[in-house]
Amino acid sequence: MGSIKSLIPYSDNSTQALKVYTYGTGPRMQISAKYQQVEQYSVWHDYFQSGEQQVWAIPDLYKISSLRSLQPAFRPTKIRSILIVPLRTRQQIFGYLSIFREEFDTETVWAGQLDADGRLAQSRISFEAWKESKTSQIREWNPEEIELIQSFGSHFSEAINHYQLNQQIEALNANLENQVQERTAQLQQLTQQQRVLFEVVAKMRKSLDLNQIFSTMSQEVRRALNADRVGVYRFDPASEFNYGEFVAEDVLPDFTSAMAVRVNDGCFGENYANL
Repeated sequence: MGSIKSLIPYSDNSTQALKVYTYGTGPRMQISAKYQQVEQYSVWHDYFQSGEQQVWAIPDLYKISSLRSLQPAFRPTKIRSILIVPLRTRQQIFGYLSIFREEFDTETVWAGQLDADGRLAQSRISFEAWKESKTSQIREWNPEEIELIQSFGSHFSEAINHYQLNQQIEALNANLENQVQERTAQLQQLTQQQRVLFEVVAKMRKSLDLNQIFSTMSQEVRRALNADRVGVYRFDPASEFNYGEFVAEDVLPDFTSAMAVRVNDGCFGENYANL
């Protein structure tokens, strides 16, 4: 019996969200362990980082010194052999495909099969059948198995790369569509502002009354901007531009009018009046 597991993606700092797909029994990490998946530990990445190794076939994990710190996770199971393949994209490891195989017991019956010829029965009395039992046996990974998992890992990597590429294309298309929508909205807003400006200028030209011009401008601008208040403020030159008042205003009913309120504001007179 064995099991299979794929871990996507691999991350050196392991802060990236992991997707783990399993079938069968796997190693059991302690709750207090730093990582909950054996593939998250650096031993695998260290083995494959040169790019020369395409697969790691381990007949007996208890004979690999670099796996000593991970061996306790396998002891509650009967797993003895591991076949692991890195999943790559542009020579960069992004996950692993792991195959776990359990140890097995064998039982051999010696003394051969009973011959139907009764004449040999007496001679077989001294050759009573006996059983030879062996436990915790392992089996080497054969070349066909290694080639199969390499091929599967290659196709698996290609499928994931293709999926991720499609996701990136969809994200780019969505971003492009958002940019087009934003640009369209900006153009529509600019067109609306230009239209309002033309309407305001047209209405202002219909009157020679300055107060009427200011009032019309306040109304149209406030509506165009959807503002709470738009007003025209006039500074008093006799006060060296430190005083002034609103001479036109368009304001929502919920707000108090600022018309005819004399305002003392020395900022303009001190900093900008002489520019």
